Amino acid sequence: HRMFDMVQDLLHTEKDDDFNKLFSRIEKYENISDNMELEIANYLNQVSEGRLSSESKLQIRAMLREVTEIESIGDSCYNLARTINRKRQTNQDFTEKQYEHIHFMMKLTNDALAQMIVVVEKPEHQSIDINKSFNIENEINNYRNQLKNQNILDVNNKEYDYQMGVHYMDIITECEKLGDYVVNVYGTTLFAFHIGEDYRHSLRIASAHTDFPAIRVKPNPITDVKGYTKLNVEMYG
Repeated sequence: HRMFDMVQDLLHTEKDDDFNKLFSRIEKYENISDNMELEIANYLNQVSEGRLSSESKLQIRAMLREVTEIESIGDSCYNLARTINRKRQTNQDFTEKQYEHIHFMMKLTNDALAQMIVVVEKPEHQSIDINKSFNIENEINNYRNQLKNQNILDVNNKEYDYQMGVHYMDIITECEKLGDYVVNVYGTTLFAFHIGEDYRHSLRIASAHTDFPAIRVKPNPITDVKGYTKLNVEMYG
């Protein structure tokens, strides 16, 4: 959440020194999140090698997934900062209407992050309606689609040039991706419920699950481990 706050500040930082310091700070936080993900994942993998119940193994897999999605939020914040930096180097600026749309999309994304923290930090015995989180995600998706269509019209009508439209939509799209990562964190939650004594006539469940190896290289991928260099990629697809 703190990284996203810094991204919002970066959008309106004008002085070169202040901009470079804030950009470097966001980059530093992204490196920290990468390192934390690796450390936690290595620890959980070591734990999983022991004798564990099926339930414990599921919980470890859920935690691995949750850590990966949270780290991806850090990646998205860094991607947003890089887009803002690329826009800055053009010596052009967004229109007032573009800023208005970006601010509202960032507000929705900020709401999604705040709700994620509420869900993640809730006590185990406390139930929380996560429909609010999915409603925010739907609003983010719908707003992205609306702005995508409007952007084509605005470029055609010469409201701004094509390149500024690219930077603008890169920010909007990355916010939407960040919202997806937020909701994916909830997908790691385990649910338990009571179905009654005669389950044969009260419950039917169909499910499917597929794992894909990730091929997505992280924004800041170079890491040095025990004397050799690695290209860091996402742990899960």
